[in-house]
Amino acid sequence: MIDRLESIARRYREIEAEMARPEVATDHEKLTRLAREQRTLREIVEAYEGYRHARNELDSARELLKHEKDSEMQEYLRSEERRASEQMAQLDERLKVLLLPKDPNDDRDVVVEIQGAEGGDEAALFAADLFRMYTRWAEKKGWKIEVVEAAPTGIGGYDKIT
Repeated sequence: MIDRLESIARRYREIEAEMARPEVATDHEKLTRLAREQRTLREIVEAYEGYRHARNELDSARELLKHEKDSEMQEYLRSEERRASEQMAQLDERLKVLLLPKDPNDDRDVVVEIQGAEGGDEAALFAADLFRMYTRWAEKKGWKIEVVEAAPTGIGGYDKIT
């Protein structure tokens, strides 16, 4: 995992250097492609840098603890050791999730169709409730909603909504 993280961090630095070149700044298509790739790597690189920092703190605390005679300082160093170890464990789990392959459909649009089907007015009201529920959920996620087709009923429900 560390080798993969190192290669990702190296690629991230290469992208930064590439984007700083004047000829890339004038090539809008290349700049957009590099910015998109950089954005996908940024979270991984930041988590990995945090992991490396926590690892260095853990190593430093352990090294100082070996030579420390003062009991208060030993207690402090043990607490720093625990904190750094916990932080490393959290970042390790986060990195494992971040390194999972991305689904190619993650950045695509979705079409949802809700039909009242059989059940008359009650089914139409239930379809309206589902539509409101999905609409609120999508808004909380920051997604845009566009109604393509709607067949409302007279009582506030939907026979069909897309």
